[in-house]
Amino acid sequence: MREAAGTPLACARSGDWRHPVVGLWPLSLRADLRRALIEEGLHKIEVWTARHGIAIAEWPTTPLDPFFNVNTPQDAAAAERLAKLEPA
Repeated sequence: MREAAGTPLACARSGDWRHPVVGLWPLSLRADLRRALIEEGLHKIEVWTARHGIAIAEWPTTPLDPFFNVNTPQDAAAAERLAKLEPA
């Protein structure tokens, strides 16, 4: 996928959200990433990935989002309900 797109990086996306830490990052870019984090004080990883180009691997969100994020008590309750669902 990333080779076909001509980009060094690839990441997952589900719905409207990108998940750049779930992807392929070549080790050859590690010094550049370190420089961006330490010397530039970069806080948004998507700024760094945009510099290099990133291919997107789409993940379906149905029957559930594989990247469901639990941040609140309501999210935790939803995750418990999802965990009890029977597999298709």
